[in-house]
Amino acid sequence: MRCEVILFVEDNPDDVKQTLRAFERNNIGNEVVVARDGEEALDYLFGRGAHADRDTDLQPGLILLDLKLPRISGLEVLEHLRADPRTEHVPVVVLTSSTEERDMLRSYSLGANIYVRKPIHFPEILNAARQLGLYWTLLGSGLALLHREPTTPVIALGAEPEPPEGAPLLWPLEVLIATPDADLIQRVRDLLGAQGHRVRHASDARNAFALLMSTLPNVVIVDDALPDIRGAEVVRGLRRSPHGESIAAILLAGDVEAVCRDLADDAVHVLSRAVQLGELAALVREVSSASLWLPDNAEGDPVSPPRID
Repeated sequence: MRCEVILFVEDNPDDVKQTLRAFERNNIGNEVVVARDGEEALDYLFGRGAHADRDTDLQPGLILLDLKLPRISGLEVLEHLRADPRTEHVPVVVLTSSTEERDMLRSYSLGANIYVRKPIHFPEILNAARQLGLYWTLLGSGLALLHREPTTPVIALGAEPEPPEGAPLLWPLEVLIATPDADLIQRVRDLLGAQGHRVRHASDARNAFALLMSTLPNVVIVDDALPDIRGAEVVRGLRRSPHGESIAAILLAGDVEAVCRDLADDAVHVLSRAVQLGELAALVREVSSASLWLPDNAEGDPVSPPRID
């Protein structure tokens, strides 16, 4: 369960003052809890030390997390909170002065939602919140950061192709393919596009993460041989994200058995990179149907995961 508290993890007092002042100037009514290092942040999240009496069933609605922290680094904090069921789905905005692309890729692979470089400007935080599906509304004397707006399934109407019999509830599908193989991208786009689906593509992990943050695909197809980090790390980051379990993941690999052992996630489908396109298209249909059609609710209506457009 999430509350409307913002946890701000930052050891630089000037950055803390600047950000809190920006919140105040913009009438942000949320309670902001400041943790000055990674250990203090984990104590707050998991009810330890000075926060031993805190109800850990109530977790922040948003975490602003600096990477360069004393005692325990921001990356370690991120790894701990994504590994715990109480905090695995809490939205995290990583804040850093680093210009190293590997820091960004590592943050995303550990489950960060948005990556913002310092100096921080309030519009960037507002934009990050909007990208996370959070919304701003009047509450009391100011604005408060609340949870995701209720959404309804997006069903193709009008000029869109008619869904075939037995098609998933959300149709056409949004598919993301990430591979450095331009020919494979084109062939997948041609095949799935001809079936009426919308296909986005990326040639590396950085652009794949950017697309995952700005859209919410139904299916991702990721090549393990990406040029910047392994596709398995992209899939791990996806699975740790707040909506990762509602996205069907297919990983293409040269050594399927080795990748399966390394990934150790039965929910991810690992295929040979030499797979036939017809087999890949059939699996896209199968896994998307399995992930988008969930058990009936009390009224007998099909339940689907939320979508953000």
